[in-house]
Amino acid sequence: MPDLGLHFDHWDHAVQYQELCSYALYERYLTSNLEELSDYAGKKKVVIVLESITRYINNYLNTVQETTDFLKKINKENLLMHIDTHSMNIEDADLVESVKYCADTLGYVHYSDSNRMYPGAGHINFREISEILKKIDYRGYIGIECLPLPDEDSCCELALRYVKAIEPK
Repeated sequence: MPDLGLHFDHWDHAVQYQELCSYALYERYLTSNLEELSDYAGKKKVVIVLESITRYINNYLNTVQETTDFLKKINKENLLMHIDTHSMNIEDADLVESVKYCADTLGYVHYSDSNRMYPGAGHINFREISEILKKIDYRGYIGIECLPLPDEDSCCELALRYVKAIEPK
């Protein structure tokens, strides 16, 4: 059996287990690995984006503010923020303020409505989000991440039509 660093044969197992499950330990591992990955990717002129993801998928770095603060601590030029409007709708109190908060680290955007459908099929105000993206001079890509309903082709067509209709002038 491989040694996983857990020793349940004596009294300190609870302390070791707590350390293994601690936020600080996860943060040290993630920081160390992202620094190494970022350095390697930087030599190849590759940008890495880190997405804040809802608590229903992940238990760490759930809000835009939390993830942005983490990225700023690492402070790597090619390590940027990836926002997802579906996760933001669950985790962030104000989507527009969250976009403003991460403006200087924003590297990629997913548009997905509140119900994980294409933009315009739920209740997220994408017009406001598009306007703030323009205001902060975001020039990166906006991807659509959603369920392929009613079918893939219709989903793509409806999403594109909606996003074009709300595009700030």
